[in-house]
Amino acid sequence: MRIIERLYTNKNHVLNYFLTLLIIISSKTLFFGIIYQKLTIHFTLVVFLIVNMIIKKNMVKKRMLQIYFIFCVLLLFVSLFHIEDIVYDTKSYLGALVLFAEILVIGMLFANIVNREEFAICYVNIMAIISCISLFFYFWLLIDQSSAVSASSIFISGRSKYIANPLYTYGWQYELSNGYIYNSIFFRNAGPFWEPGGFQGFIVIGLFFLMNYKHLFKKTKILMIIFLVTILTTQSTTAYIIIIISFIGIGKKYADSFFTDNYNGSQKNRYFNYFITLIILLLIAFFVIYSNTVSNKFSEDNGSYIARSNDINTVLSTMLYNPFAGIGLGKTGAELSNRVTVSATTILSLIESFGIPFALLYTYFFFKGCIQLFKPENLFQKIMYICCFFLILMSETLYYLPLYAFILFASEQKCSKNNY
Repeated sequence: MRIIERLYTNKNHVLNYFLTLLIIISSKTLFFGIIYQKLTIHFTLVVFLIVNMIIKKNMVKKRMLQIYFIFCVLLLFVSLFHIEDIVYDTKSYLGALVLFAEILVIGMLFANIVNREEFAICYVNIMAIISCISLFFYFWLLIDQSSAVSASSIFISGRSKYIANPLYTYGWQYELSNGYIYNSIFFRNAGPFWEPGGFQGFIVIGLFFLMNYKHLFKKTKILMIIFLVTILTTQSTTAYIIIIISFIGIGKKYADSFFTDNYNGSQKNRYFNYFITLIILLLIAFFVIYSNTVSNKFSEDNGSYIARSNDINTVLSTMLYNPFAGIGLGKTGAELSNRVTVSATTILSLIESFGIPFALLYTYFFFKGCIQLFKPENLFQKIMYICCFFLILMSETLYYLPLYAFILFASEQKCSKNNY
């Protein structure tokens, strides 16, 4: 017990780094968050329970427990509409609900253990390391595809096959009807996560933490460059749009982070720094526009465009079937609603599986947590953050990731002693 307490108070925050690393790798990294998801979630929950009992002498904050209780009551209420599914496949259905409840507990306990500044330091530094590793594998793939892919393995999760190693995901493997094996390489930076579109959300969060807590970091400029380069290599439309929107809202923070060493310089130097930052981001915008990454996403034959259109059509049919409780997680509801595929966005997936009330509640607490974490200075910045995180939620299904569960409870998270 004393050893863990010493680790917690150590200047290197060893325990905080370990807990933050657990939150990240359990949030759908391919190796820990998909292949060994249940084992990782169970282990993370046990660790967080032990740490919370040893480090926290008091109980979990009452408000956090209330939020968790509200979600659990809603989940039970929704389940009453799907008794037939539960009876049909009790183990699978209840297993999915219990896993979701565990993830919410992990998010709650983590928010109860660390404060925002501690989390910002650990998260930014860990994501910077992950970004550097991902850039190494990404450029290795571009330079020598055969040797990079030959050094990977095939990981299987359900019907999905991934070409990857524990540190980087190269793509998917398909077996066609004629027995032919087809390797679909991303040629986009996915890091250790399931795909590039998922990776970008983690980097964007790190970028926002870096700019809002820049006083906690010594090499802000280097970290900014690492994150921005990594975002560009994901070739994610969502990330590109978020960068543009965030620059409109917090362009000053971009400049201050790039030129943090001259932050206390003259007013003239500061305006010059802002001008240089604007030029850099205009160059990035030029690259984005002329790379056709954004425009191609809106073409009618684009896979992402087709998938999002199907998601909307699926949710509309679900809402007609049962707007208050969705279709649940079982087979019967899916058949009754004529659902073909599961929605690949967080908000639409929540509406589809649990109904509109649950989705609205989740979205409310999520945005509230985002606002609390990044402390917008005015209404315009608040709207900017909401727009950015709305885009992230609409890019992938993220509600069962521990990192995003943590954000749900972040509005009740403690501040540091300086009450930043």
